[in-house]
Amino acid sequence: MKYLITESQRYKMIDNYLTKNIMSLDETVSNHGGSGRIDFVDKAENSIVIIFFNRTSQETDVMMEEKLYEEIYNMFSMDGFYEIQEHLVRWFKENFDGLDHITEVATFDNDEYVY
Repeated sequence: MKYLITESQRYKMIDNYLTKNIMSLDETVSNHGGSGRIDFVDKAENSIVIIFFNRTSQETDVMMEEKLYEEIYNMFSMDGFYEIQEHLVRWFKENFDGLDHITEVATFDNDEYVY
């Protein structure tokens, strides 16, 4: 049996997945990277998503652990960089104040990368 999923249904599934996996994390103000950095950490206090004020560009940047990024990409059979970015950027803009300007969600491998 084949199932047909409309684009709007797919958006809802991706949004629900992101909400479940990111909003369920603990939010903490990080000691790394100066003021204005918020980490979303798992139970082992590993950073999964980081939102921080970039002093160089004077804007807020969003970074996501590469493992979660790849999980989303593969689970929803994304078709390249632009499609996953479209979904991630839209979700962050809708769920967090002050991120209206972001155009990309970057990835990181571990905490040392984002100091």
